[in-house]
This record gives sequence, structure tokens and C-alpha cells, in this order.
Amino acid sequence: MRIGGGEIATFREEVRRWFTGLAKGDVCNVRHFEDAGDEVILVSHGSYVRTIAYWEGDRIALNSFRPASEDILIYNAEDSLLSIKASLAKDREQYLRTFATCMAGDESLADDATRKQVFSLTPLQNDTFDFGGDPPITRIELLKVRLKLPGPGDPLIEVRSRDVLETLARDVKGLSLASGVLTFARFRFHLHPDGEKLVKVTFEIEPPSRTDLAQKRYADLIQRYLVQQRVKLR
Repeated sequence: MRIGGGEIATFREEVRRWFTGLAKGDVCNVRHFEDAGDEVILVSHGSYVRTIAYWEGDRIALNSFRPASEDILIYNAEDSLLSIKASLAKDREQYLRTFATCMAGDESLADDATRKQVFSLTPLQNDTFDFGGDPPITRIELLKVRLKLPGPGDPLIEVRSRDVLETLARDVKGLSLASGVLTFARFRFHLHPDGEKLVKVTFEIEPPSRTDLAQKRYADLIQRYLVQQRVKLR
């Protein structure tokens, strides 16, 4: 699928209406370009008006302004994969629906995409995931997880640590990654690319399909490793 000027114009108008309806202003700039075979869409828009108090001489004055935000959509035509970077879940969902409608002409594709299993964290739970890496990936740290436990009330436990695996083994007795359903994981990959110093890349995965990896450095190297480890499904 190729994205043309007409599709971008329609996409821009739909996104502008979305943010205007949320009282985030009616200014919305959309830029589209290709990068290494990917279709990249940058969306600059406003947020809610904020008012701050500050000293002006010996009196308190007020200043109101509308912060600016920038979201990113990256579409890989070869894999038919759309990555969306936006801080709010409702904005990510709207981007997905607007992209499906304006670029592909079929809003139902958004429902299909949210149901499609792109990632699985099962390898972390059955001890088949290799945290040792494979050059140029030298080490992998698990920084945060969410674990849905069995039982009434749908209990959900979140663990954050510089080393979640060590914390669970040493400080949280009776709890492991296999104690329930792993619904979220934050990783930090250590890489030593040829001719470069150590690079650390932190990203999140939330099955079935959410990640912010696409916007990170060396995402292609990391994705290949995730496929190898059966975290990213082909």
C-alpha cells in the first residue's frame, strides 16, 4: 500500500477534527515522508490549555498556553505493520481507525489489527527467552512487568526494578513470571554495534500488538532477536 497526497490530506482533516473535538485546539500539522522503506507520518497537535502562576515583580500573574505534542505513525508495507507512538491510549486507537479508514478505505481493519496477535510474552514465562543476547546484543534487562493473577477480582501485580528477575527471586517469595498471565513487559537491550560504544535501548511490549519499539534506535536488530526468541510472531 502506497500513501499519497490525497490520503494524507484526508487523514489530516480527520485527525484535526478529533483533537478539536477534545478541546485541544484546531491546529494540526501532518508531515509524511519515507525512511528506509517505511512510511512515516508525524502529527503535531495541541493539548489542553494550561495556566501557570508566576511572579511579576511583587505580584502574582497568570499565563495561559497550549502545549504542543508530536505523535508518530510508522507503516512498514513489507510486513503490513503499523506502529503508533502517542501518549494516550484513546489517541492511539483513533489513529489506528483513522489510518485504516483513510489509507486502506476499510475501518474494520482496525478491529482486525487489535485482535491480531503480534507479540507474545510466553517465552519469558516458560524460561525459553535468552536474556544473554546474541551479538551485537550483549545483555537484556527486564525493568517492569504486569502480571494478571488467577482468582476473584482479577488481581493485577506490577513489579518495577532494575532487575525484575532478581527482585522476584530474592525479594518476592512465591511469585514468578509463571504465576499468572504476563500482560506487559519493559525491556532494556544493551547493544555493541560495530564501531560504536555501548548503546542502551528501552522499550515496552503489551500483547497482543502494542509496542513503542519502532521509534527506537536499532529497532531492526532488536526485532530480529524478538522473532528469534518467539516474542514477536511472524
